Amino acid sequence: MIYLLGKRLARPGVGVIAALLLALNWLHLEWSQEARPYIGLVLLTCLSFLAYHRFLESPAPGRIAQLAGANLLLVYTHHFGWLVVLAQAIDALVRRFGYRGTPATLEQVRRHPELAANLFRATQTEEKLRRENIQGKTKANKTHFEVGKKVRKTIEELGGTMPEDLPKPDEDLKKLEKKQTKKDKKPREIKGDCE
Repeated sequence: MIYLLGKRLARPGVGVIAALLLALNWLHLEWSQEARPYIGLVLLTCLSFLAYHRFLESPAPGRIAQLAGANLLLVYTHHFGWLVVLAQAIDALVRRFGYRGTPATLEQVRRHPELAANLFRATQTEEKLRRENIQGKTKANKTHFEVGKKVRKTIEELGGTMPEDLPKPDEDLKKLEKKQTKKDKKPREIKGDCE
């Protein structure tokens, strides 16, 4: 079952690796031999996510019935089954209404090095503040400035484009933010959404 899930979500090689990892997982093997329904939980979780993925591709009535049946069996098999159903419900809500706080994807960061540099600066500053237990607004601001200065120096040494040299938008930032806010308020459509 986990092979089918990996094959459907990615490609056959991923399914083989997932099945191999599960087959060699000593903890899974040990607990599946206990007199508890853990093996059923794993099987029905895979079946449920497979049905959920098929439902997202095409929400036909038969696929809705498959998903409902898999989730019903999952919940009756083990009380942790509710966590799977909850995860699917949250995913469906995010797909339907969107999530305004979506972080930059790896592809966006790869195509826009300035995003990666800013993310690197922010994470390194937070880490330094935590690691060195820096307290107080003035010291924190000084740390932010120092880390930012080092990141800028690295960009310059590598021949990258400095932030102030990046192309500027045609419109004012406040106008762009207003447009984006209006866009964010509109519900997003799900691919394959039944109407």
